[in-house]
Amino acid sequence: MTRILAPIRTVFFTSVVILQFFTILSAQETEVEIKVTLDPRPSANVRVILPRPASTGGRSPLWFLDSYGSETGLSKRVSDILLFDRSGTLVRRQDLRPLERIDVADYGEIRYSVELTPRQGQFSEAHISVLRDDTGQLMLDDILPQGIAKAVKLKVDAPAGWRVIHTEIETQPGAIEIEDHQRSVIYLGSGIRVHDLRSGGARIKLAISGEWQFTDADAAEMVRSVFAQYEKIFGKVAAPILTVRLQKLVSVSGFGAWEADTRGRNVTISSTDMPFKSQSLQRLHEQLRHEIFHLWVPNGLNLTGSYDWFYEGFALYLSLKAGVAANRIRFDDYLDTLSRAYSIDLIRPSRLSLIEASRERWKASNTDIYARGMLVAFLCDLSLLERSKGKISVGDVLRRAYERHGVSKSSMDGNEAIVSLLREFAELRPIVDRYIAGSEPIDLEAAVKTAGLVYDKSMLRVVAKPSGGQRDLLEKLGYNSWRKLSEGKR
Repeated sequence: MTRILAPIRTVFFTSVVILQFFTILSAQETEVEIKVTLDPRPSANVRVILPRPASTGGRSPLWFLDSYGSETGLSKRVSDILLFDRSGTLVRRQDLRPLERIDVADYGEIRYSVELTPRQGQFSEAHISVLRDDTGQLMLDDILPQGIAKAVKLKVDAPAGWRVIHTEIETQPGAIEIEDHQRSVIYLGSGIRVHDLRSGGARIKLAISGEWQFTDADAAEMVRSVFAQYEKIFGKVAAPILTVRLQKLVSVSGFGAWEADTRGRNVTISSTDMPFKSQSLQRLHEQLRHEIFHLWVPNGLNLTGSYDWFYEGFALYLSLKAGVAANRIRFDDYLDTLSRAYSIDLIRPSRLSLIEASRERWKASNTDIYARGMLVAFLCDLSLLERSKGKISVGDVLRRAYERHGVSKSSMDGNEAIVSLLREFAELRPIVDRYIAGSEPIDLEAAVKTAGLVYDKSMLRVVAKPSGGQRDLLEKLGYNSWRKLSEGKR
């Protein structure tokens, strides 16, 4: 997920792990052992003990992830591939070409090394495995071979003085049961401060490193409050244990840059600080509003395919509304962000539908998807609020999506499921036809009139004298709550 309307987005950080080899478990389990070293270069030395082939057939070939988002050439980090038979005898050495399949039908284990030297660029700091002198993260999807079972037995042995932080089940010290390694993140490092938080039925591990303008207590209270906001919308999150990781972004200098990622049950935020505490807290709240949303959507949904327009665009919009509701941003900031999104949509070079644009997300700019997706969420909110006289909002649609397509439900294509859900509301069908499945330019000026808003000189603003109905709609969008707070401070 990459941001458009606020400083750069999402961050995670990579892990370092030294895994000591442990005994072979049942014939149907895949064991993984990783030894991560800092010298002579940051690397993960990996050993994968393969289960015996089922009697009905052999094993499928393995390969390594070569791209994730905008990062490419990931498989080039893999070297020194060794294949062993069941007796532990080295049988074969193999060099690797990108996306090359490795035939492991006759082998018992594979060993290799993955270089974890940080790449340049904010995206890499958030989304792929990297290791620094004192901290790191393992995104197991780009460390482990593609083609193995999702569930693995993992043992991690970190450098002396390093903590290992994860959301998985630990059967014994250092022995971790991974349910789905493609959605699993292992954080580790020295100097990580871990705070155990509770919200609803969830346990949240807040892992912080580095010095910030705010205190750890400030960050902890903010995580709890944002999480509680979304619990009111969606209900309890499916995962019992979650991790929020906050660390310094080091690939860029200056104030206000950030990158983040929410994968499985793990939120990673890598950020530079702001000049003053109030600004830093504002930025942290913005980051948390966007990323914690993703613990429910899409990570809590059993939906497939490229429906990024929904879970990114609606995340941006709901994050805006949550910011106003929490009195973290002004209603004018809410309108300003929507105005900038509209300006982006007016000049978008391609006229793809949102569904088509999501499929092409990493071949072009993310900005178009986020801007148009957020505007569509805004239009849906306006239409729902107007038709229901304020009783139904876009938050109710998101909750229905979570209840209907949660991880315990049958898998469906994301675009099919969400479009079908939106079409259940007669007032949303024109929006779906024109702006989601279709590629018409958004007519914002006509859409906002009923809410007492006007688009003038590239800006959305509240009309001078809104009618009673318009005031009711504005209040549901958050206008009156912010105004009352501002008046109370005078």
